[in-house]
Amino acid sequence: MKKILFLVCLMLCLLLAGCGYGATDTAAQTEETVSREEDETERTLDPAGADEGIGSAFGSVEEQLSDGTSILNYYRRALRLRNENPEIARGTARKVEALCKEQYSAVLKTWGDSSIAIVYNISDEKAEIDLKEGGLEEMEIRGSLTLNGEEIGRTQDVICMPGQSVCILK
Repeated sequence: MKKILFLVCLMLCLLLAGCGYGATDTAAQTEETVSREEDETERTLDPAGADEGIGSAFGSVEEQLSDGTSILNYYRRALRLRNENPEIARGTARKVEALCKEQYSAVLKTWGDSSIAIVYNISDEKAEIDLKEGGLEEMEIRGSLTLNGEEIGRTQDVICMPGQSVCILK
């Protein structure tokens, strides 16, 4: 379950530039289906009762805000990383072939004259990645995403990444 959430959040937060779909106005929802022509928010509303009986695998917003490892806080950290590093959303991507293994992979993102590397440990196990193999040894850790609040460490040219984690290098 965590692996799926990790990959979904990763795709949504790091690869997409972010977009708005108009204001969210739940008060505008009625007991009837609203047609696109009648919808002032420029989005089609679900039929009334469409989500009845559907539960959530996650706690309430209040519960998640107080849990540093919740999906909500993970998503917020991912958004912050994307906003702090415009290369993520706007840059062109190039795979770092030497660092693409079964357990981990790396992508170099360039926007203007600035480049970052995004290193992914897609396994459940800890990975030690030699940055020198991919020519990234001069880059420093800029940020990271981990599932359980674990830290990504660095010893000279090697980064040590917990399972299901992302490291941003600049």
